[in-house]
Amino acid sequence: MSSPLPQPEDWLEISSPGQVTIHHAGLLTYGGQSIQLLDQAIGAGKATLFFSLGRSERSVAADLLCLRAGLKLGEKTPKVFSDKEFTRLRNLSAEIYAERLYLDDQDNLTLDAMEKAIRAHPDVRFVIIDSMELMDSPMRTDGRIKGFARLVGQLRQRARKLGVAILAFRRPQLFEAHGA
Repeated sequence: MSSPLPQPEDWLEISSPGQVTIHHAGLLTYGGQSIQLLDQAIGAGKATLFFSLGRSERSVAADLLCLRAGLKLGEKTPKVFSDKEFTRLRNLSAEIYAERLYLDDQDNLTLDAMEKAIRAHPDVRFVIIDSMELMDSPMRTDGRIKGFARLVGQLRQRARKLGVAILAFRRPQLFEAHGA
């Protein structure tokens, strides 16, 4: 059910409507991978919906801006920028704003809410779910293994129905901490 994480440009090439890829990320590798894939997708002109469970839209946008600016991801310590650096960040921010990118940070995302969000943006063909273990899903009531299998099956059904490719990141540490 799990596969190694493809390189961002590979995922864009190999993903097809109805495909669901689950990536089990460790704590050390987790943070930047979903942002890198998001950047690759929108950089390739692909309309992308990014569900950020457990992180705010603002945090995702800041990480994307840091990535594009060549700053270390997660490095949000106060810094004094020169006028030139500030202008560059402002221009990058405007570029990101103009991309076909949709961020959704609602709590307790359900499959129905996910489908509604995808339908609200008919140009979306790529969906990234950051921290799928935080979804309001069968994982919370059916036990870990059975619930996870049911959720993946339901994601596949929705992906086929909506004609989108889904990449979901799962952190086993969070999965277990939430009793799923």
